[in-house]
Amino acid sequence: MGERTPLTPAAGPSGWHVWGHERAVADLQRAVAHGPRHAYILTGPERIGKRALAIEFARALICERPPAAGIPCGSCSRCRRVSRGVHPDVTIA
Repeated sequence: MGERTPLTPAAGPSGWHVWGHERAVADLQRAVAHGPRHAYILTGPERIGKRALAIEFARALICERPPAAGIPCGSCSRCRRVSRGVHPDVTIA
């Protein structure tokens, strides 16, 4: 299911490479399936997975071959480029 490095966790039960945050993942997966809103703000303490959640959301939004609605394949060109931080439509600050 895509390239995996020692720092990349295996996909969780949601199909995203994010552990915990079940409600946020479910909300974002629904957004992918039904069309996202204008903007999302992910807030919370440092080091709880906001960046990982945002990256998975971006991958799910632009995946070329999603196996199911809201789940990125992880192996298409777009998913791989987002994961590497080189997709031109995704900026990670």
